[in-house]
Amino acid sequence: MSAASVRRGRVWKYLLAASLAGLLVLGGLAWYVTTDSFQAMVRRRLVAELEKITGGRVELGSFHTTPFRLRVEVRDLTIHGKEKSDEVPYAHVGRVVAEVKVISALGFEFGFHSLILDHPVIHIVVYPDGTTNQPTPKLRTATEGTPIEQLFRLSIGRLEVRRGEVLWNDQKIPFDFDSNDVSAEMTYSVLHRRYFGNLLLGKVVSRLQEYRPVAWMAEAHFSLGPNRLDVGSLKLNSGHSRLEVSGSVTDFRQPKIEADYDAKLDMEEFSAVARRNEPRGGIAEAKGHGT
Repeated sequence: MSAASVRRGRVWKYLLAASLAGLLVLGGLAWYVTTDSFQAMVRRRLVAELEKITGGRVELGSFHTTPFRLRVEVRDLTIHGKEKSDEVPYAHVGRVVAEVKVISALGFEFGFHSLILDHPVIHIVVYPDGTTNQPTPKLRTATEGTPIEQLFRLSIGRLEVRRGEVLWNDQKIPFDFDSNDVSAEMTYSVLHRRYFGNLLLGKVVSRLQEYRPVAWMAEAHFSLGPNRLDVGSLKLNSGHSRLEVSGSVTDFRQPKIEADYDAKLDMEEFSAVARRNEPRGGIAEAKGHGT
């Protein structure tokens, strides 16, 4: 047998051994992701990340992952803020179903093909000094790292919110919507104690009580402090109607609003949504500064 034949035989043996080793590793991983220890590890990581981002105490009910489908289902997700123990918590979601997509495996950056929030409840309590029960993120100090911390950056192919509620003190505000192509990012300034956020919503379909569903798009750039909300830019578009707003809200206990606005409302589209026969046409426009 020639030396070349011997070398080719060795190469094939090495390739076969490497292939078998790879299959064994994949088989081991496939077995591990189905174990309780893997589920517990993912659960701990999820709780730790949520507590870091929100600053609240996080509780999870049942938790289940389907690794090969990159699917996660969580029931009874609760985030406690600064409210009293006998009060409704800062945030609660009855059920979360997420299908994850990997954006960058090396950078550990993930997004969602779809995200369903079933019966989310956000509870905001405004105290006499104007502050709220919103918790503060658990971030590093400026001496340990940058004073501006990236809390999250994500993209969602489809977001669905079912039977949502916002509780503002004793007032209940229901909401329910679907949205495509959602992107959001949030940072927190340790020095200024403020959140800075950017939000882009693709096509959103909202349903409000007896009105017809309405489709719209939105883009927002804002910052939020303990007792102040600043909106650098808010743009809403629905059909031929649009709204552009910039301004601020101060003193959440007795809100004071100051804003510049530019609005255009298609009356025919408005009548269809409101289920009214009149008016059947026309455009209403408004532009100015208000307090």
